[in-house]
Amino acid sequence: MSFENDQSQQNLFVIEQECLEMTEPAKVLIIHDDEMTIKMIQQVMANSSHSLDSAEDANQGIKMITKRVNLTRSGVKMYKLIILDNSMPNVDGPVLIGIIKTLVESLGLEAPLICCCTASSET
Repeated sequence: MSFENDQSQQNLFVIEQECLEMTEPAKVLIIHDDEMTIKMIQQVMANSSHSLDSAEDANQGIKMITKRVNLTRSGVKMYKLIILDNSMPNVDGPVLIGIIKTLVESLGLEAPLICCCTASSET
């Protein structure tokens, strides 16, 4: 798999390191509007014991997080790590982080680790 730029390589390295630090299998959500980036992240994490979900935009990601939050009442674990694109159409990364934080805190759940990345070398 080739990398478009050094920023992509650095993002994948950080994601891989964060995943290695999680000592038990975790639920991970990838929210990114670039399918190739989702596939690269999935490939990096393929040998881990983590379970991956992906969303192609912020709105779909919010729906998946909300569904997961509702399932926690029946014993299902919340996402431990959310990897998201910093720059997406409609809702960008910083706004999405605020939405996630508000949702999780309002229910008294442990906040997930959030890793923002971008495919652009300009940011």
